[in-house]
Amino acid sequence: MFTKAVARLEDARAYTDPRLIEVLQEILGHCSQALEHRGDVDLPGLKIRQEPRPGSAAWLDQAGDAELRYALRSIEQHVEDLRKVWIVGHRPAWLRGVEHIPAEDPSQIKDANILAKIEAACRAGCSDRFVFWSDDQILLCPLAWSQLGPYTWRDLAGQHANGKRWHRRLLATRDWLASRGLPTWHCDTHVPIPMERSRFLELADAARDVWESGEGVTVGTWYCNQAAQPRPMGDRKATIEARLPTDQLHAAIAGRWFLGHNDAGFTSDLWALLDELFPDRCRFEAGERAARILVKPPGPSPSVIVPTISQPI
Repeated sequence: MFTKAVARLEDARAYTDPRLIEVLQEILGHCSQALEHRGDVDLPGLKIRQEPRPGSAAWLDQAGDAELRYALRSIEQHVEDLRKVWIVGHRPAWLRGVEHIPAEDPSQIKDANILAKIEAACRAGCSDRFVFWSDDQILLCPLAWSQLGPYTWRDLAGQHANGKRWHRRLLATRDWLASRGLPTWHCDTHVPIPMERSRFLELADAARDVWESGEGVTVGTWYCNQAAQPRPMGDRKATIEARLPTDQLHAAIAGRWFLGHNDAGFTSDLWALLDELFPDRCRFEAGERAARILVKPPGPSPSVIVPTISQPI
């Protein structure tokens, strides 16, 4: 934002009163110092406050549902032959043109809530081929259905828990799969996962109780090891889980297919980069949008299911 302000100031030099330019330069200078020191500065009629910590309640309140906006823009721009988008859970006021299923998060196990939301969309009649997508996942280039994976990081055999609850759940999923003679690939890669409705419902009916038994199970590893043949992720994904400057963000996504981030990584710099990549509203956002010509390729049409949560954590 500060960089844009400086650029606009430079553009204004040709037709703005020089005295006003001097005042604006002084204000921007104070703003620069405030940003460098990450503190507060008082100016006559102006107060610059420290940027909220990424992931904090103040930051999420400021960001609103920006993550979902950019995920949807990337879906529209890069998913071939998109049929429908299903939003299960919280629905932002600006959302339009989607299938919406209201849903709460009754379980203390996050993955159990997500699995229940996927099942709700399956029961409601989504296409037999669909993509499970989270709002903090971005598609960076056009991909066909066969290129969506699923992908895996590695085999979980021999891995030890690191103390985090989610990691214990991941290894509990591994143990559940191994006890049934199934593969134990780590498929919770935080990228979109292609699924089949009939197969998901078959697995849900056979083993829904495991979703909330003990540590529970993780969505991708539980489903993919029973229903697909995962491929190595390789260098297809950029993972942003910490504050990075703009030049490092550009380097991180270069040549990648997917971008996955968490709250700590969703900083104003990443927000600006996503707005650079996807500046126009998509058909799922209320308001004016740029004209686009969409060419429908041949083949079956997949749906996208995006489970959302009422209070981001």
